[in-house]
Amino acid sequence: MEYLHTSSLILDDLPAQDNSDLRRGRPTLHKAVIDDDIPENLCEGRAQLAAVDLIAISMSVINHDLVKNGFSPECVNQVVTEISLSMHDLCIGQMMDLRAAHMGMERKNELLDELDHIAWFKTGKAIEIVLITPAILAMSSSSSSSSSVNVQSIDLNSIRELGRLMGILFQMRDDLLDVEGENIGKPAALD
Repeated sequence: MEYLHTSSLILDDLPAQDNSDLRRGRPTLHKAVIDDDIPENLCEGRAQLAAVDLIAISMSVINHDLVKNGFSPECVNQVVTEISLSMHDLCIGQMMDLRAAHMGMERKNELLDELDHIAWFKTGKAIEIVLITPAILAMSSSSSSSSSVNVQSIDLNSIRELGRLMGILFQMRDDLLDVEGENIGKPAALD
């Protein structure tokens, strides 16, 4: 999951997205000159390839580790499908964010609902998948074990709602911190 999150941050920082030069007080991957063999004008391409590579590696690791740990093919398929759909929704959320930034924020009354929707897709979906995946695995493993915990009563929709709300809260906090940008190790007013 961490590889998937890192890949989304690499892509988010690119010039065509948020165009961030710093993340956590350090140069973003497309701005970092790691070795002298790659000229500065190719660093953006390197960052794009690194993000795609992290996605590919993470899907392979997730699939391999779940199979290795005895999860059924159906469970592995469900987890991989959930992750893939989550990554798709993250892309939609990022596009909605880019469009909103381009259009400006003139419609004050519609703005809060739209911002909540963007935050849900841009951030909440990433949180949701981290919450949903263990629940799916727990439900799968409980059907083949004699666990005393009733994981069959897990409500995935409630977990999704928690992810949505946490995403909105995180994005609100991030947007407020964005006003203070320089104090948290990135330029202000980029997110």
